Amino acid sequence: MLRINRTRLSSSVALGIAAVSVLGLSACATEESASGPVELTVWSRSDGELYLTALAEEYNKTHEDIQVKPVIIPNHDYQSKLGNAIGSGDAPDVAALDDVLAPYFASKGAFVDITDRVGELPYSDDLNEAQQSQGVVDGKTYTVPFTSDNSVMFYNKNLFAQAGLDPEKAPETWQEFADAANAIGKLGPDYTGYHFSAGCGGCTVFTFAPLVWAAGGDILASGENESNPPATFDDPIVAEAVELLNGMYLNGGLTTQSQVDDGSNYGGSFESGQLGIVFSGSFYLTQLGTTPPDFDFGVAPIPGKTAGDIASFAGGDVLGIPEGSGHVDEAWEFLTWATGDEAQTALAEQGITPVRTDLLESVYSSKGPQFAALSEAAMNGKVPYSIQELALFNDANGPLVGLMQNGVFGDDVPAAIDAAQKTADGIVANAG
Repeated sequence: MLRINRTRLSSSVALGIAAVSVLGLSACATEESASGPVELTVWSRSDGELYLTALAEEYNKTHEDIQVKPVIIPNHDYQSKLGNAIGSGDAPDVAALDDVLAPYFASKGAFVDITDRVGELPYSDDLNEAQQSQGVVDGKTYTVPFTSDNSVMFYNKNLFAQAGLDPEKAPETWQEFADAANAIGKLGPDYTGYHFSAGCGGCTVFTFAPLVWAAGGDILASGENESNPPATFDDPIVAEAVELLNGMYLNGGLTTQSQVDDGSNYGGSFESGQLGIVFSGSFYLTQLGTTPPDFDFGVAPIPGKTAGDIASFAGGDVLGIPEGSGHVDEAWEFLTWATGDEAQTALAEQGITPVRTDLLESVYSSKGPQFAALSEAAMNGKVPYSIQELALFNDANGPLVGLMQNGVFGDDVPAAIDAAQKTADGIVANAG
């Protein structure tokens, strides 16, 4: 499940992982007693505690020779602790990590090469393509998708009707999105059209990037310089998307609270019935299902400039086997189970989108139209592939947040674009 707030890898992590040596770590493998089951230590950030704990219990019931021991690390400590553990030779057997981190860790030799093993999976071609590609470096595969969380549009049908809009027709273009938000903003001082957490980099890239992608633009020069591509804040589509949001802000369709929201109020006032539109993921649908709001809401893909063009940020977790694990074969058995029918169906029952496209219809879309919209988003998902993803897009002091602050809520979009691009160029040039 995606945690919108993500922290930047520390320099100590970079140094620790860079020092990883397969030969050195192999010497750290531990031996299990022949009389007992192999214990697999599986690390996860705290966002995954509930579903990983539940899955581990199910796995342990049916596997006498292997027992999974989940270890939950606080979100803000996860990247540094994992990097230091791998660098020191004290790695867990399996690590679940945010898919945006996979290019960095994989490029540093932190995970075991599982290329051949993945290729032998009967459903290898059905793994979520966007997430699967995150763990590929120089043609070799180091991670597999585990959980999926794709950004979509949530909209309040009651407020749509109140504003004279068709409550059964979600916005299908940028213009319809802006018009709807502005119309709801005009209902009175208690109502606003759209909210996003502009002070939170992870929140912003999760919601802003799909607008750009759906319109044919990009925030990275994909395919250039392999794992460290230049950012493309100067893409004309990026400027148009910023201008779209700036226009909504000036016309009362975007909440003023968006500018200072650091992610702590990610849903804005949606649950109270005072906000028309918010972009979020499957985790939010689960939250709304647990405590249903007093209004009807719909879920739809994030649109581009032309009806029918959609995109989504493919968030979620991937699984890797850290170098230094003493139980690579047993760890792979768990990865196989975690991506298999039983585990992915169990995750779907918790509201988490499966990472298997062959299961989307049978175990997820069939749950209802809101789930079907998330399945459609999963089929149109994308993730920025960069070892500098955190610094470029997630850092609260980084160029993307700066672009939002100075562009969406400022009065000079070209200047904001130029400043963001210059900062991003420096980050890419100084990548370690």
